[in-house]
Amino acid sequence: MKQHSVLIGSPIHQEYPILKEFLTSLSELKQTNITIHYMFVDDNTDKASKQLLRNFAQDNEGSTEIIAPSPYDHQGYSRNGNTHIWNHQAIWKVAEFKNQIIKHARDKGYDYLFLIDSDLLIHPNTIEYLIRIDKNIISTIFWTKWQINADPLPQVWVQDEYTLYHATHGERLSDEEKKRRTMEFINQLKVPWNV
Repeated sequence: MKQHSVLIGSPIHQEYPILKEFLTSLSELKQTNITIHYMFVDDNTDKASKQLLRNFAQDNEGSTEIIAPSPYDHQGYSRNGNTHIWNHQAIWKVAEFKNQIIKHARDKGYDYLFLIDSDLLIHPNTIEYLIRIDKNIISTIFWTKWQINADPLPQVWVQDEYTLYHATHGERLSDEEKKRRTMEFINQLKVPWNV
């Protein structure tokens, strides 16, 4: 069976306890017919998180690259007790980080790229399972409560920073129509696909 090369990439701006669990889940991934390398963009402000990332790289010497420190400031993203707050600048910053990871994977000739957020834990069989599915692109939808008492919403959207409805350029929609189209989009995302 062919040995596949996989690059796991993640921009990281994370609190120490969450980052520790994330890195532990990565270190527990099965690698029967795959070779895993890591590429992280260290966008941390927490010194303990920065050190934890360096320790992971040392433990996985030769298979981990860290782009550090992030060349960007940390404006545009914050957390409070209820939600995460993103602005346009923060979204494009993370997009640029992911573009760097994608370019690295392409330039180095990896068979697969697995982009992951640093607040997720994955099953040890995840990478091998995704390879067996044999699709060019696989993406999952994560449902998040952006406010404590709100319904979960998808971490995917149609356009802009968080528009959840389709509209043609220049189309004017009533609030009621925006709500209807938003629910239509959300319900569409809830239909599972069999792979």
